[in-house]
Amino acid sequence: MDWQPDGQPRIVEYKSGIAVVIMEPEDQKINVNMTQEIQLRQLLQTAGASEPDSEQLADRILDFNHPGDTPRLHGMKKDAYVRAGLNYIPFDGPLTSLDQLLLVPGVSQQLFYGYDQGSGDRMSESPEIFKNILIPAKNSLFSLLTIYGNNVNLPQNVDEQPESVLKMMTWRPGGVYRILSFGKSQNGPPGVGMCLIVRFMTGGNKPYQILSRKIM
Repeated sequence: MDWQPDGQPRIVEYKSGIAVVIMEPEDQKINVNMTQEIQLRQLLQTAGASEPDSEQLADRILDFNHPGDTPRLHGMKKDAYVRAGLNYIPFDGPLTSLDQLLLVPGVSQQLFYGYDQGSGDRMSESPEIFKNILIPAKNSLFSLLTIYGNNVNLPQNVDEQPESVLKMMTWRPGGVYRILSFGKSQNGPPGVGMCLIVRFMTGGNKPYQILSRKIM
């Protein structure tokens, strides 16, 4: 089995169910801790936020993960969190896990994961097989952003890339990759998912280093 980190879904069939595995380079995603306001607004709109909402949410996110006591025009700092009755305040520093974005007021599960369209835009060829498997949409904040690397440029749409480019996406020593696995049994409970962030290594006892592991 020679799977490459090209973002394409792979199907593994078992007697008791199926699993979908997606592997993609993490360094092609935008680092949420480094992005600027204009880029963040564009990302939020790509994920489904309206233009006015994207202005507000961009300011709130930047207020959350950047130091300072003065809020941006549409942002929120410590005092606003207290007035809103929240039992936490902005980090005023880098996020250490991407799902911490859900702590920012206004960032909904739908905006972050885009679950209602995830299976459709990734699995359009066999929609029935993937029924009840919750896969984040390609244009969700979850799929567009990262806390790793230095990239601040909007990613290219993989669907529009020629096959020759996809074939060039391979495991690079020292590179950081996201491995998503979603599965469901034929007769069991709803499907579950896992997100692994790994660094590809050469030499040593293991070919990889696990940086993060999350049940979704």
